[in-house]
Amino acid sequence: PSEYASQLLVTSIPTPSLIRKLSSDRSTSVEVINICQWWSGYRPACEQLRLVHEHSPPSRVYAVDVAERLAQKLSTKRTAPFKIVLYCESGEMAAAVAAG
Repeated sequence: PSEYASQLLVTSIPTPSLIRKLSSDRSTSVEVINICQWWSGYRPACEQLRLVHEHSPPSRVYAVDVAERLAQKLSTKRTAPFKIVLYCESGEMAAAVAAG
């Protein structure tokens, strides 16, 4: 296809095996957004696996700003598959931001 839809996965802290699995498909661009308050996430693993990783804890970043960036990224027309993984400790804040 000439245009691809973006996918959003909202979860609590993903398993390392999920992060590795997401990186295995080189035709899909993956961005990992961590909004955990207390855990800095998989930044080293993501860098090693060539995945984009962003840590935006609610104490430093306004949740509405994250929701707006998320909406913009998901609505961008793409010529290749694109996935975003949005997570936090329990998954509740991630779900609220995704609904935002």
